[in-house]
Amino acid sequence: MIAKLIHSNINTIAILVVGFVLTLAISFSVLSAPAHAEISNDSKEAACQAIGGCDPNAKKSVTSLLSTVIKLISWIVGILSVIMVIVGGMKFVLSNGDANATKSARMTIIYALVGLVIAALAQVLVNFVLNKATKI
Repeated sequence: MIAKLIHSNINTIAILVVGFVLTLAISFSVLSAPAHAEISNDSKEAACQAIGGCDPNAKKSVTSLLSTVIKLISWIVGILSVIMVIVGGMKFVLSNGDANATKSARMTIIYALVGLVIAALAQVLVNFVLNKATKI
């Protein structure tokens, strides 16, 4: 009974983690597209005076913030993935030779590892986009 309850929730969590990471990677790659527009120095100065001054390092601080957030999310996904691999291993041990339970445990481990790979690729992609955005 408990094994079936754990199994149904594990697959849902794995799917949600993979979906979240994909959504995050896609949203950061789309949101960081550069906008090409000509802005005169007078309008820049007027905007800076209106808000009380401009920080010349603002572009770097935004990049730093996004990089920190991505690293934090990657750590969380990594920890969840390791936990899911452990839970999959426990399910495998507790399957008692049942073919369906063994298959379910194997799929849990595979989904956790796929989630970990996707999280790593998402971090690489976002860092690439942030590096390109700061050079513009």
